[in-house]
Amino acid sequence: MADSCLLLVFNLKRLLSMESVKNWYLKLRYGKIKTPYQHYVVILDGYADRELHDYESNVCPKGNACMSFKVWAKDADEAAEIACSIASSIGFQVAKSNHTVFVYSTKPERPPKENPYAYDSKFFPYQD
Repeated sequence: MADSCLLLVFNLKRLLSMESVKNWYLKLRYGKIKTPYQHYVVILDGYADRELHDYESNVCPKGNACMSFKVWAKDADEAAEIACSIASSIGFQVAKSNHTVFVYSTKPERPPKENPYAYDSKFFPYQD
């Protein structure tokens, strides 16, 4: 009996913590949380001249690749600047031709913070 009560309490705590994670989005959506930032996905087309490792332990082999980020920023230009800065800091070279940085307004998966930030970086290698 005691074991089942402990299991019930544990499951209830887990459920409540999951609800609080989802709750931030509803509060944001309905104006209970205010932020000066918008949420974007930024996709960069470029080249890795060596095997690269990002800040989230993703690996990009040498060669052509796209790199993506989810970003909280004040506007699309700032989102692109943040993504390009992070990519450059790990050695990813963004292609110099036109139309190599794509910015899309998207639904967030993490809550905003006090300052702009990027998360969930990914590499997508491709062959020419």
